[in-house]
Amino acid sequence: MKAYLVFLEVAFEKKHNLIYLLDLINEKEKVGDELYEKLEKLEDYAVEVRYPDEMAEPTFEEATESYEIAEQVKGFILQKIHFANG
Repeated sequence: MKAYLVFLEVAFEKKHNLIYLLDLINEKEKVGDELYEKLEKLEDYAVEVRYPDEMAEPTFEEATESYEIAEQVKGFILQKIHFANG
């Protein structure tokens, strides 16, 4: 997401907040509520995994869902950059 913001020439603060980053992208081009809902599921991982002693370990299902969401976001970003270059 940060790479896409650089691509869009949008300045951003250096912090780990997925919703903040999506808000900045949304200012340039509208993104759907579905993407917000998906990223809200990942938001806690952005900080909590850095401090594993304080976080309950995710289940296999939670880890799988998180991975799938991350792949979807990655695909969304790559598609946007590709269309802009193509």
